[in-house]
Amino acid sequence: MPKQRVAVDRYGIVEGFRMAIDEAREVDLFLGIPFAKPPVGKLRFKVDRWKEINCFSSDNIHAFGGDPRLVTLFGQSAGGCLDLFHQVVPMAGNAECEWSTVSRTRLVNSCREFAARKGWDGKNYGKGMDVSKIGLDLAPVVGSTSSDFLPKSIAELRKEMPKKNIMVGTCEYEGLLFGISLQDLLRNNDCFLNLLFTLAATHCTELTYLFGVSVVFGFRFNDSDKQMIDLMTRMWTNFAKYGNPNGPYEDSTVFNFKWEPASLENHTSFLSISEKCEMRTNYKDKLAEFWKDIRIAGKSV
Repeated sequence: MPKQRVAVDRYGIVEGFRMAIDEAREVDLFLGIPFAKPPVGKLRFKVDRWKEINCFSSDNIHAFGGDPRLVTLFGQSAGGCLDLFHQVVPMAGNAECEWSTVSRTRLVNSCREFAARKGWDGKNYGKGMDVSKIGLDLAPVVGSTSSDFLPKSIAELRKEMPKKNIMVGTCEYEGLLFGISLQDLLRNNDCFLNLLFTLAATHCTELTYLFGVSVVFGFRFNDSDKQMIDLMTRMWTNFAKYGNPNGPYEDSTVFNFKWEPASLENHTSFLSISEKCEMRTNYKDKLAEFWKDIRIAGKSV
């Protein structure tokens, strides 16, 4: 039976429990905290709702052993605020992704095209549909007023916001997961599993080594996997606690390597995380710049 834990925040008592994660370590878990109404339906993308959520975290994090002066946001893929947080860990996704935002015109056109594929004649408007049940992904719209969730473009907002400490990364073959259709996956499951876990890591693979549970496909952890779980959880925890994945000090040498921060002068340097971690240069051999040039050239045609 897990040991009961109690925390007292500014709103009252929160009950949780303590759970052993291995023979030597335990964690306190507090689940289902009603800190705000969920930002769904009409509340989705409402600025005031997200301010309320962030304020709760900043005002109450001390009750759970956290530091209100060092609040870290963590997100993966589409998951990834003001001055209520101080550093961020976006994994396998960021605001520059094509699918992260959308213009109002593009959104309207996408909805019209989708409705036409479903049989809409373009004239008669019947009962609305729940987009969460029909597979149509809607991203935040870049608006023009202060009440909009995104009042300006990401590029403009980035110039106005104070600089934040950030730890960002991707898997080696990030897009591999999206390169095979569901039908292919179900038809050739063994082949695809071999491709995923023998060839390289793909989208969501990193979550396996942070939470100890495979998010996409299950597999049995070997000794190397367990060592990777220990390594990654230590680095992510160090970043959240100290703002430095290497440890509490600037010259920390907790590991047999040092994760050096990127800079304007050396912005393509990165840490290759594997059984032998090492700093490397020219991330993906500047592949992002290649695709950026292709996109720019395409717009000029």
